[in-house]
Amino acid sequence: MTLLVNREGVPLFGSIASGNQSDKTLNTAMIDQLAQALAPDALQQLIYVADSALVTGPNLSRLADAHLAFISRCPETWQRELVYYGYAGPRLNGGHAMH
Repeated sequence: MTLLVNREGVPLFGSIASGNQSDKTLNTAMIDQLAQALAPDALQQLIYVADSALVTGPNLSRLADAHLAFISRCPETWQRELVYYGYAGPRLNGGHAMH
């Protein structure tokens, strides 16, 4: 299920999907729907919140193209890349902050 709510948690729209559909593609569809349904200035006022299935190359590109801010958890598979680029916090660097 995908669900878009306002700041008070009131549902604005959503959809029900097959349990076999990937969350990665559900996020892709929701981002595309938001970009089509809302004006660019309205998109810039939103924060898209999703689990780590959001964090894929195509989804990040779509979010950037729409100037849509997001909050998510990075997938565990990104740990090495985050450390390499210096973005890792204490949990990813043996308890020591990266500099």
